[in-house]
Amino acid sequence: MPAACLMRRERADPTPCASGRIKVKSNGNGNDWMRHIIMIPGLGSDDAIWRRTIAELGSDFRCVVGDTLQDSTLPGMAGRILDGSPDKFVLAGVSMGGMVAMELMRLAPSRVTHLALIGTNARPDTLMKKIYRSLANLTVATTSDFRSLAKRGLPRLVHPDVSEDVKSEMIEMSMRVGPKTYVRQNRAVSM
Repeated sequence: MPAACLMRRERADPTPCASGRIKVKSNGNGNDWMRHIIMIPGLGSDDAIWRRTIAELGSDFRCVVGDTLQDSTLPGMAGRILDGSPDKFVLAGVSMGGMVAMELMRLAPSRVTHLALIGTNARPDTLMKKIYRSLANLTVATTSDFRSLAKRGLPRLVHPDVSEDVKSEMIEMSMRVGPKTYVRQNRAVSM
């Protein structure tokens, strides 16, 4: 059963729904904000990282994937996303997107009704992690075969049993995002 199917809006405890979709019940109290979900992709990712989740949520939710591809800092990314967001919304961030979500929470905590942080880190990089990021940036910036690097990075991103179509989607997403954006985002995370 899809993980997304485990959320039910009317209960605090996760309860699977038989249809394979999120079950939405209106409790009549006008909580329309529950239908606005801002999703933030991780480092080197675009909206494709959330496509399957959005499909599982169905048309009951207004899902928007935040733009993290243009800015050089986490506060810049958070500000851009906040500027295009409704007054109240649910916020979800994966990896670097979780770091952007925490920055967004710092800027406008009253606008976020619920927060999901997935595979992220709230702590600043250690010296070793900063060195690793610098070396990764050097490798990415100087390679003539970014696709090969994207393929080699897959084992750190997805479970070994994930389907080949998901792996292909991840590689194609990396190619769309490109090495320059990857380096810019990686620098933003280490600041």
